[in-house]
Amino acid sequence: MSLLYVTYGISKPSIFEKSRFRLDFKEALKTCGMGISSSSNQIAITFVQIVLYNSLTYYGAQTVYGTDIPLAACGIVIKTNAIILAVVVGISQGAQPIIGFNYGAGQYPRVREAYLLAVKWALAISAVGFFLFQCFPHFIISLFGDGNELYFEFSVLFMRVYLFMVLVNGVQLLSSSFFTAIGKAIKGALLALTRQIFS
Repeated sequence: MSLLYVTYGISKPSIFEKSRFRLDFKEALKTCGMGISSSSNQIAITFVQIVLYNSLTYYGAQTVYGTDIPLAACGIVIKTNAIILAVVVGISQGAQPIIGFNYGAGQYPRVREAYLLAVKWALAISAVGFFLFQCFPHFIISLFGDGNELYFEFSVLFMRVYLFMVLVNGVQLLSSSFFTAIGKAIKGALLALTRQIFS
């Protein structure tokens, strides 16, 4: 598509006139507002992980686990959680344009229906994740490699505690996207931060 557009532009240079690329600050601010929820969430994730890794290194060194075991366990657990989150994010992003379109068209029953359907599937995926993380943590961790008894002891406990609230993460993420989809970006951003910073 980009190739066709550029080819067309070369044949008609008027398409590249400066007037066509004038920045509309009002629209630019509105666009930035729509992305503030996702942006603040990513910044919060980075901040939380920096604090988490430094804490694990500092306090781990004072225990029998040392610094390597907590860091390795944390990496595994975060990557495992990312699989569940990727599915939930996919559901969220798939529902967002449907919710936004119907909200703009005043079809509020369809907005509610789309949101509840997305929540239902997110809860189902999260429930499967919760069950696996709480009941089979040893098996999941062993998929990433072998280790000694201390490694599995810490990793199993860390997975069960860190991912205990995975069941409601999907609803929180979907709700944040919902507010963004209906044009209430600040509420979406604040809700996104509840999972990373406030909780």
